[in-house]
Amino acid sequence: MQQLSKTRIKEAKQLLKSDNYSGAYYLAGYSLELSLKACIARKTKKHDFPELNLVRESYTHDLKKLIKIAGLEQTINNQFILDAMFAANWAIAKSWDEKSRYRNFTQSQAQEIIYSITSTGKQILETLDQNGLFFPIAMWMFHSNSNEWRLFFGKEDIHNVGSRGYYQKIQKVLNKINLISDITVSDIYLISTDDEIAMLIKKMIKTGNKVSGKRFGGRVINAYVTPDTYIYRAA
Repeated sequence: MQQLSKTRIKEAKQLLKSDNYSGAYYLAGYSLELSLKACIARKTKKHDFPELNLVRESYTHDLKKLIKIAGLEQTINNQFILDAMFAANWAIAKSWDEKSRYRNFTQSQAQEIIYSITSTGKQILETLDQNGLFFPIAMWMFHSNSNEWRLFFGKEDIHNVGSRGYYQKIQKVLNKINLISDITVSDIYLISTDDEIAMLIKKMIKTGNKVSGKRFGGRVINAYVTPDTYIYRAA
C-alpha cells in the first residue's frame, strides 16, 4: 500500500503538470488514504490473520477515522503543537474525501493539497542536520515552467567541491527515513549560497540555523521577480 501511495501522488503530480487539476486533487487524496491504510496494515504481523473488526472499520475513505484506527491521533495532535506548518498542511489535506471525484478544483487547490501531502522537506532537513550534514539554505521553490515545487539545498562550497559527494550523503540519509511522498535524491537540487536567488533570500530573510517555515516570493528586488518559495532556513 505504501508503494501504491507513492504511485498515486506521482500520478497526481503528472495530472497537475498537464493542467488536469480536479484529477490531480482527487488522486492526491487517495495517496494520503493509502498511506494511512499502510500504517493500519502494519499492525498485523506477517502470517497473522487481521482482526475482523479492524478490517471492517478500515473499509472507509474517512481520513479522520483512519487516523484513529491507525493509532496516530495522539502523535498527530502532538505534532500540531510542535510544527505549525504540519498543522496547516493537515488542515488542507483533511478536507479531501472520496466525493471529490464529483467536484471541480482549481489549479491552486490541486497545488495546495499535493504540497500539503508531500511536504517532507522539513523532515529531510532535520534528519540531515542530525547526521552532521548542515545546509544553510533550504527551501521549496515553485517553477512556473514545469508547474511544480522543487526542493533546494544550498551549500557554500558546491562550486568548489562539486555536488556528487553531497548527493551521495543525502541518499544515505534518505535510506534511513520513511517518507510518505515519492521524493528521491533526484528531486533535490543543490545550489551555491552565492547563487543569485540564495543571496536575495539571505538578504531579505534571516532564520538563523534553526529549521523554520516562511512563505516568500512575488517581490521585485533589483529588477528580479522572486519566485514563490517556502523557506526552511536562510542562515
